[in-house]
Amino acid sequence: MLQTKKATRIVAPFMALAMLLAGCTTATDEAVRLVSAPEAAELLDDTVASEVVLDIRTPDEYNGGHLADAVLIDFYEPDFRDMISELDRDKDYVMYCRSGNRSAEAAKIMRELGFTSVDEVDGGIVAWLEAGLPVETP
Repeated sequence: MLQTKKATRIVAPFMALAMLLAGCTTATDEAVRLVSAPEAAELLDDTVASEVVLDIRTPDEYNGGHLADAVLIDFYEPDFRDMISELDRDKDYVMYCRSGNRSAEAAKIMRELGFTSVDEVDGGIVAWLEAGLPVETP
């Protein structure tokens, strides 16, 4: 009986810490959602849409066609993280790249920086175009 009480006193704090950390992980994971291209289009089509559209491709890719009102922040720039960190963490973002690889990495960065609402387009602009959705060219 004495050993059981001792073990409980040792294990209980670790269990509480594990539950606390699990709760924190869930909250931050919800800050970034993976959405389909049609879902992203629906978000952006809302007449009161407040989302900031982030295109994290290269300038050449951007000039080949981009989502309306997209802000270009090149993922390959050495100061990419710094540029992202200057954005308002409380705004809603829809982010995309070409196929989803760069945006997955950028989503990790945005999570680390404390962004509260980021929708990442699953499959990037490739999926957007395959869904027949419009793009703009300069």
